[in-house]
Amino acid sequence: MATFKFISFLVILAIVAGFVYGNATVVPVKFFGWEMASMSLSLLLLAVLFVGIIVGWSYSFWTFRKKDARDEDLKAL
Repeated sequence: MATFKFISFLVILAIVAGFVYGNATVVPVKFFGWEMASMSLSLLLLAVLFVGIIVGWSYSFWTFRKKDARDEDLKAL
């Protein structure tokens, strides 16, 4: 099992390295008039990916934590 995890880690690492190598172009970042110094496209895309993951997890956590009518039925048990 440890060998499978290690090989999977190496494959993912190789994919990320290829992604970074292929998207090394420097792009300017502008957001609502706010301008940030130029950064590599791969770094920008990975940052957007991680922000999206965090927003999605936060939303799903908030959705599942909402009070549901079934909660009252389960408390009676």
